[in-house]
Parts: sequence; structure tokens; C-alpha cells
Amino acid sequence: MYNKLKIGEKIKRYRTRLGMTQRELCGDRITRNMLSLIENGSALPSLDTVCYLTERLGITPAHLFSEEDDDFIHAKQKQIKEIKRLYSAKKYSECIDMIDALGGKDDELNYIAAHSLLKLGKQKVKNGELTSGQDLLIRALKVSEETVYDTSAVRAEAPLYIAVAMNIHSPLLEFDQERYYRLHKSVFDYDFFKYVTMDPEYEFENPSYKKHLSAKLLLKRYAYSEAIVLLTELEDTKDRDYDAYMLFGVYTDLENAYRQIGDFENAYRYSAKRMSLINGFKS
Repeated sequence: MYNKLKIGEKIKRYRTRLGMTQRELCGDRITRNMLSLIENGSALPSLDTVCYLTERLGITPAHLFSEEDDDFIHAKQKQIKEIKRLYSAKKYSECIDMIDALGGKDDELNYIAAHSLLKLGKQKVKNGELTSGQDLLIRALKVSEETVYDTSAVRAEAPLYIAVAMNIHSPLLEFDQERYYRLHKSVFDYDFFKYVTMDPEYEFENPSYKKHLSAKLLLKRYAYSEAIVLLTELEDTKDRDYDAYMLFGVYTDLENAYRQIGDFENAYRYSAKRMSLINGFKS
């Protein structure tokens, strides 16, 4: 037996939420007196009346007969198409805002939220916004545990970028490389991982990563002048295809190379650039 009072309360709640008067909801199909009886639980609407009222309220009949509080379900049904559109358009911040505004989550929304948080956090870390980026990535990991859908990419990538945010000088000290190797087939940014772990044999998609690692090999061989040529080319690239983390490494290596050849003026110059970059990293 359906709960007349609960159905009536739901109709009234949806009506007032839309700012509709009883007369506006009634239209020309039912009387205002009948709607009052329905809303106060004194009458149970017929199926035709339910279909009429729910259509005007913008909900489904199932919303009225559900035994659960379905405000979240209703809100999600109205917003999920836009949430998916924002995600596809890479508007991850707006996507997260819409999900948070729903006041609840399920497996589908947690999956979208986890990946959105990952992408936002990665970008912030690459831009040098280390603290806020790390916070987003930690949140991504937490949300990834709250869905039955596959979030192995989040669990693999987030720790790498968190390690960079925690220790931009030596991120590998903060990172479990073996775990990442086990999960690498599911990640999106293996190129960055190979760069951070300094694998010169890897076929990088990003040529700047390859060039920087080549310069590092020259430094190990004490070919400082040759390394400086490559590093300076990276610094002078007009359309840089790399991020704040790599630029920090380029400045560090240039400072070291110039110091090794006794050019302390340039060594100091790149030391100052490196420190300026660190100071400029936004929270």
C-alpha cells in the first residue's frame, strides 16, 4: 500500500521548489481542492493524475512512489548529461562543481569525479601549483575508492604527481616505482613517468624529455659544454612543450654545468632563476 502522506509531501516539495502555486500545478485537469487533499495525504491520486502532475513538475512517477529520499536521484537525472558534456570538453573544474552541488554521489559520479580531480591535480602540479595540486590528487585517490568502476589509472598516476608536489628536487624518494610499473598499462601519462625515472632508452612522445635526459647523460660523462648547448636550447624553445617541473630541472642542470666549468657568473644566474621559480610556485 502506497503512503498517501509521503506522496503528497513529495508533490508539495517539488511544487514549492519550482515556485509553483497549487493553481498553476493544477492547470485545467484537476481542482485546487483535490490537489490540497493529495498534498496533505487525505487522497491518493489516480495513475492519470500522477502522470499529469509529474510531467508538470519535471519528474518521473517513480519519484513519487519510491520509498527512499530520491532528491539526489532526481537532481542527478537532470544534470548528468551536462556533467558528461563538461567532462568530455575537459572542463574538469566545472564538472566537479556540478557533482558537488548534487549533494550526493554514486558509482558513476565518483568515477567521473576521480578522473576529473586527477586531471586537475596533474595540471596544477605541472604548472607549479604544488600544494593545491597535491590536495586535488589526494582527493582523487579517496574518491577512486568509492566506486566499483575501474579507477586503476587514478591510483597509478596520482601518487607520481603527489611525489613531485611533495619533493620537486627528488620525487623518486617519495614514490613507489615498483607499484607504478605493475600498473603502467592503465595509466595515461607513461611518458612523464619515464622522464621522472630518467630512462634515456625510452621512446618518448615528447622530444623535450628525450633532449633533457640526453643532456643529463652528457653531464654524467663530464661533457659540460655539450650539455649546456642542449639545456640552453630547451630553455630558449619558444613554444615549450614541457612544464614547471622540467624547467626547474633545466635550471638546476645549467647551474651545475656552469659551476663545473668555472663560469660562476652564469652559475649564479641560473641559481637565481631556479630560486625564483621555486618562490613563484603557487600554493
